[in-house]
Amino acid sequence: MSQPKVIIIGTGGIGRAYAAFLASEVRFKPVLFSPSGKGLKTSCVIKSTGYLTATLEIEVETSWEGAIKDAEIIIIATAANGYKTTFDNLAPYLFEGQTVLISAQLSFASIYLRLILGSKGSKIFIGAWPTTPLTGKARDGTSVHIGSRRNEVDVAALDPGHQAVILQKSQALFGSHFNLLPRMVAIELSNLNPEIHAANMALNFTRAEWGEDWSNYGCQTRGVISIVKRTSAERLAVAKSVGQYVQSAEEHYHKSFGLSYNDLCIMAEQLAQKRPELRGPTTTRTRFLYEDLPYGIHPLIAFAKSRGVPTPHFNALALLLSAACGEDFKSQNELVSALKMDTWTEEMADGDLRPILEMYGVL
Repeated sequence: MSQPKVIIIGTGGIGRAYAAFLASEVRFKPVLFSPSGKGLKTSCVIKSTGYLTATLEIEVETSWEGAIKDAEIIIIATAANGYKTTFDNLAPYLFEGQTVLISAQLSFASIYLRLILGSKGSKIFIGAWPTTPLTGKARDGTSVHIGSRRNEVDVAALDPGHQAVILQKSQALFGSHFNLLPRMVAIELSNLNPEIHAANMALNFTRAEWGEDWSNYGCQTRGVISIVKRTSAERLAVAKSVGQYVQSAEEHYHKSFGLSYNDLCIMAEQLAQKRPELRGPTTTRTRFLYEDLPYGIHPLIAFAKSRGVPTPHFNALALLLSAACGEDFKSQNELVSALKMDTWTEEMADGDLRPILEMYGVL
């Protein structure tokens, strides 16, 4: 029996980690594809260290048509900055019965994909995770260091009728440690990277400016954690406004890294000791700012506004870090404008997202 083909779009650390893990499990045939065309060009040998120590040959596709043809599952492992271009190129080749998993979702990306798929979108299974099942960092050449396999990962389907399929596919790929959330909006509000990264960069900005070697979690001081607690409270309030329960920062550290529940400062200190290789950015041109601000913080602010939920601490972080970088991060998100998020009303953003899809005439 042939192995089901899993195409992994994105050849950075996470894409390589997924490919190496799936190849080692031999249940699927992982195939890498670089949407920019600047990544790997032919079949390659990936050397994995850390959680998985192995050297594995991985097939690489070089065209969109070749990548999507015969694929059972498509995993989106690109940075959020590349979502729109990736989906615009992907959509024409998707066909009925395929599954698309977004890893990890920001900026309501699943809605945009469903929108551009039009009528055929109802027969394509779209799911998302709020974080990555594996952590991975690209090394020289085609190597990757897999730091860990997360203990628990949430998952949701864009269409509630597709929940069973999305859960089954996720578990088949990476194991049984997936928790099914009832609505996709809960996934959007469960991605804690933006709020944690923004708080960390706000108080450690000059470390990155000077290119210092600093501990990502070791420098999550009480000041940083104080900001995280306040932004987390705002995020939880937004979730409550749509009747959803989403994870707190403490739950995120517990689920992702297996830490016992404790004060968040203590959990950060424990993680710094457990994973000393996790370092902070050595430049301000980092995804902590240039991905998480436009594609994480600003969409959350826009969604909260549509629900009538104030987000003063998120607003302050966005304003401060935009000023520090000399950037208008809000304008850098193509999905916010494509989805017309500034026009969403409270009724439209009611948690099941169907009114938004109906607005675009795709339901």
